[in-house]
Amino acid sequence: MIIVALIVIILTYIVCYNYKLLTYWKRKGVKYVPPLPFVGNSLPVLSGNKNLNEFVIDLYRWYPEER
Repeated sequence: MIIVALIVIILTYIVCYNYKLLTYWKRKGVKYVPPLPFVGNSLPVLSGNKNLNEFVIDLYRWYPEER
């Protein structure tokens, strides 16, 4: 029973910490591309669907009025 409680506590801590990291720019009031948990915005690059250059260009064009 103690092991289950420790696992729940550790998973809760990981989820809360990850949420805090992923909402950093939102808390600062800066427009940003909403990230996915644990991989952020780099999933297209990690999966091989886009190369890094295309990914950076897409990020640059996400909010054109904010440049």
